[in-house]
This record gives sequence, structure tokens and C-alpha cells, in this order.
Amino acid sequence: MKRLVPYPTVAGPVELAVVRVRVDDWTLPVQLVNTTDRIVALHTDRGTDWNEARLTVAVTTAPGALRPEHHGRDQACTAVLRERATNSVTAVRLHPDGSGAWTGEVSLDHTRHAGRVLLEAHLTATVDDVAGRIIGSTEPWNVDLEARTPTAVRTVRLVQVDFAADDRPELHRFRADPWHVDAWGDPPVLYLNKAFEGLVDLLHADASPTRDTVAAQVGVDVWSTLFLAALGAAAESGDDEPAVPGGWHGTVLKRMLPDVFPDLSPADALAEALKRRREGDAGFHALVLHAAGRPARLNPMLGGAIRALRRASESGR
Repeated sequence: MKRLVPYPTVAGPVELAVVRVRVDDWTLPVQLVNTTDRIVALHTDRGTDWNEARLTVAVTTAPGALRPEHHGRDQACTAVLRERATNSVTAVRLHPDGSGAWTGEVSLDHTRHAGRVLLEAHLTATVDDVAGRIIGSTEPWNVDLEARTPTAVRTVRLVQVDFAADDRPELHRFRADPWHVDAWGDPPVLYLNKAFEGLVDLLHADASPTRDTVAAQVGVDVWSTLFLAALGAAAESGDDEPAVPGGWHGTVLKRMLPDVFPDLSPADALAEALKRRREGDAGFHALVLHAAGRPARLNPMLGGAIRALRRASESGR
């Protein structure tokens, strides 16, 4: 849903491209920059023994989409690196290159980051005598310090099935539900109930408030279920010092713990989550639901699920 603001913003998309990546004195191969999913993988054959990554970026808008007389004066573009786990933020002013794009170089200090770092850019201007108003923003990129390949996280497999079908006895108890999340497998599975009237057609339809609301409910249920299952896997390790498990359990914990406990370090957040789980803290579930619904996580997952649903529907015609 587009955010309403009381002043003109840029019409059309604002695009961020990662043109080149230098890791210390070495240029990252192009296959480690995924422009489709907007991911840069920094764990290469050289491992993680590096000091600084420098990303050359370019930000563009549609031709004629940005006009000083309409969008204000003092127009500028800033690239921002942001990591929730370490509370680190780096902002770099980009410069117009004469062709309608803003370009520049963003540096990422290895000692200041862990896991995934978000890279995005914002267009600002002085509008109605108010400086620094955001008139456009890009979709974020993920700069992954641990990934060997720039592949989007595919945590959940999507399956459409009739929950009352004779060959699916494990789903019979959920036959009245529109969906069910099975977090026992690897990968976990999101089942959509084909017998639930209108569900599949609704999620297959073009964007609408109704579809977005139902999709958001599905997303919150998926992420909260995965988080609690991943927390259970961490608890079963039996170690005195809890550690993040491997596989998708670790992926989910690393992505959600900073949102569940934003003021704690990753290790302290895991320990606090396990403690509250053991104590049956009722307020803890509310924190998990809040973290599960954060738009930065919800939208990409739902987009992938809906695209998969479309492909499955079209292949069955």
C-alpha cells in the first residue's frame, strides 16, 4: 500500500543498481550480485577474511518523473546501509552523473556488521520550505556477509491441497482451516486448503485490500510458527550456552530475533527468548506476532508465495 504524504512524490519506480563490488583489492564476480532478488553475496572462495567492501551504486528514476518545479528544490540522493542486529547505520550522499542518475560508492566495514545488511537509497528535497523531505525511495538490497551464493531465502514450500482428501489424513484435523503451517519438515510447508471456498482464487487475484489483508494474515502465521519451531530447535541443543542452530531454523532466528528484542545483542536475544519460552510468558507471544508482521520481512515472502501460486495455477490449466 502506498504511503500517503502531504506533498508531491516521485511518480514511478526509483531504482537502485549495484554496479560493482570491490572486496579489499579484489573485484567481486558478477555472479555473486543477484539483480533480480537484489542480493550481494560476500562469502566467497576467499572466505570471510576481508576488511572492507565497497559497493558502487546508481539510482535512477523514470525519464521526466522528477521535476524541480513539482518536487521541490535542493534535490539530493542518499544511499543508506542499515543493520538491525548491530544497530549500525551508514549514510552516503550520491552525486548526479549528468545523465539523470545519482552514483557513488558505499563502504561496508566488516568489523561493524554481521549477517545481512540492508542497502537502500532515498531521494530528498526542500518542499514547502521544509528541507530533507523524502520524495522517493528504492526497494532494499540485501548485502549478505555469510552467503556463498546470492540466492533469496526460500524458507517455505507452498502446497495446495484439499485438507479433507483421503490421501492426506495428517491434514484432516485442520479441514475447516484455510491454511496450515507444518514446521516439522525441512523445508517447512505452507498448506493452502483448496476446499476453503475462494481462498486460492483470492490469493491468485491482482492486488486488492482484501487480498493483501488475507496474505498478511498468512504471513504472520507462517513467520510466528517458524520462529517458535526454530526456538524449539535451539532449546533442544542441550548446551549451557544456547547457540543458533543451522539450516532454516538458524535463518529464521537470525532474521527475527533483532525485531523481537531490538535492544539486545543476538546472543542475549536468543537467551531471553529461550527464557521466556520456558516460563510461558504470555507477553512473549505478542512480541513474536509483532516481529512476524514487519513489512520488510512480510512483503518479499508473500510476493514469492503468490508468484509460486500463480505458476502452479497456470501449469494446471
